[in-house]
Amino acid sequence: MASKGILETRQFDKKFASLLEEYGKHTYAELFRVLAHIELSPSAAEAQWREVARHQTELSRKMGRTVDIRVAMLDHFLSVRKKLKNPTILEFRVYQATERSSMQDELTGLYNYRYFNQTLEREFRRTTRYGGVLSVAIFDIDNFKLYNDQNGHVAGNTVLYKIARIMRSKVRDVDTLARYGGEEFACIFPETTKQGAMMVAERIRHAVEAASFPFANRMPGGKVTISGGVATCPFDGKTATLLLENADRALYLAKGEGKNCIKTFLTETRSFTRVPARIVGQYRLLSRHTGQISTKNLSKNGLLFEAKAPMPIGSIIEMTVKLTPRKSVSFKSSVVRVESGKGDRYDIGVVITKISAYDRKVLDHFIETHSGED
Repeated sequence: MASKGILETRQFDKKFASLLEEYGKHTYAELFRVLAHIELSPSAAEAQWREVARHQTELSRKMGRTVDIRVAMLDHFLSVRKKLKNPTILEFRVYQATERSSMQDELTGLYNYRYFNQTLEREFRRTTRYGGVLSVAIFDIDNFKLYNDQNGHVAGNTVLYKIARIMRSKVRDVDTLARYGGEEFACIFPETTKQGAMMVAERIRHAVEAASFPFANRMPGGKVTISGGVATCPFDGKTATLLLENADRALYLAKGEGKNCIKTFLTETRSFTRVPARIVGQYRLLSRHTGQISTKNLSKNGLLFEAKAPMPIGSIIEMTVKLTPRKSVSFKSSVVRVESGKGDRYDIGVVITKISAYDRKVLDHFIETHSGED
């Protein structure tokens, strides 16, 4: 029968392996920081951990019994590395509580900025390695400084806490929701298209708008509201950092268009000049149906048009656009943006994925000759 010491060591090893799988190399640094009050970089902590493991093996051999890894760590830094003068003994349950607090926001109970960024990096690597999609959203409470100035920080904290609860009720267990800083929140949506993330973000926005908050009548419009921005990998960023920055740009757009709305990052508008163009054309959603469109603007890389029904993000569309009475261009495109427009219309943004050399030349010439128009 295994001794109590061996059982405890196995339990520690199992828990540590779980933490390592979830948080990566940052686990090593956190372990040394909490158990030994030693600050190390993740890579240095990993190297030190190997030394502690070897020291544990050597101690166990000399003493003829299994030595707990925490005892080995203490002896290693007292006798070998001599980094500790007044060591603190800490039970693992205390470490678990500390570990939880290190990744949670104290006020809202959501994950914090640090944990969110670590998770985003991990999810981004997984998505780019195995394929699929990954969406992120950033939310900001509209006019929150005004609310705090008028009603005080206690009331402001109540708003933060309640909005956090609303958000948590609208996302899945697999999503990572965090208080990103101040009045900003952020969420990671694994295996979620831009359209799917937009739907969730809109549900959150509507729920906040409909909720009751203290002193809401003093706010513009008599309500507490939020704005948000959504970006999706692989369309909107080649790195996790760029993906988040582009979600933030979409949030900035939402703020600039009157607040209390959700916007998506527009991939098709970042690298090419757009020109206003009310052009009649046709599209064929492959294996689905055909219909007429009226474009809002046009660029060398894509276009924005109105449609009567939404289209799934990533859909491939065959399009023919009549630029002049005598000239039309045809191309294949992919849907990258879907938003509710006026009435029962939808704004559909697409990027051109395949076009003939001749049609490319015609389209480029049209854009260049109309680029100075309002």
